[in-house]
Amino acid sequence: AGATILAGAALYWIDSKGFSSDWMRTGPGIVFGIGGFFGLIGFIFGMQIGTNLNALVKVGSEVQGKPMEGDDSSGAGPTLKDANLESAVAVLPDGYRMIWDRDPRGYVAKKSSLFRFRVEDSGGKPADGMELYMGMMGHAAFLRRDRSVFAHVHPSGSVPMAALGLTKESAADPHAGHAMPAGLPAEVSFPYGFPRPGAYRIFVQTKRAGKVETGVFDVAVK
Repeated sequence: AGATILAGAALYWIDSKGFSSDWMRTGPGIVFGIGGFFGLIGFIFGMQIGTNLNALVKVGSEVQGKPMEGDDSSGAGPTLKDANLESAVAVLPDGYRMIWDRDPRGYVAKKSSLFRFRVEDSGGKPADGMELYMGMMGHAAFLRRDRSVFAHVHPSGSVPMAALGLTKESAADPHAGHAMPAGLPAEVSFPYGFPRPGAYRIFVQTKRAGKVETGVFDVAVK
């Protein structure tokens, strides 16, 4: 950048014949002068921004976040480029697996389906130690690849809890429908219908042994 400014100043000096005031008042001189002025301003601001960014990077490297706990969660999946649209198994961080019981007929837009998922240990047995996650057996998010569709779905469907609270059966306890006995099953189901064809990514979260784990699946909808 510094070499560019010096080169520009040299060209200006040559064209103006030694910074002649008569040439500076001509059309080319005025345009050249304005361009040089804004170029210099951009250089100064660029230097200042670069300094600030370096300071922010240093601060960011020193920030230490607290470990996740309780209902905190995270998840990772393949890049969209590497996504397997036939995926039915998601390996979880603890070595367990989340299995999606896919409909062998595939999925069609504007048709309701029940999406079933189960958690297994490394030996293929149903996982033990399952817990409720925010009062439910799990949560699912359906995201179209272009992000034009997003739906957060509960095992009971996507009915808002406030609406459930208006029903007679749940007037006393709006979470009554999610109450589960001890020894929870290692499976969960979500009712959903894709509104449009396309490629979708599904995030499914369950809780086991005090940790929230996320299974990531991809599917092509006709």
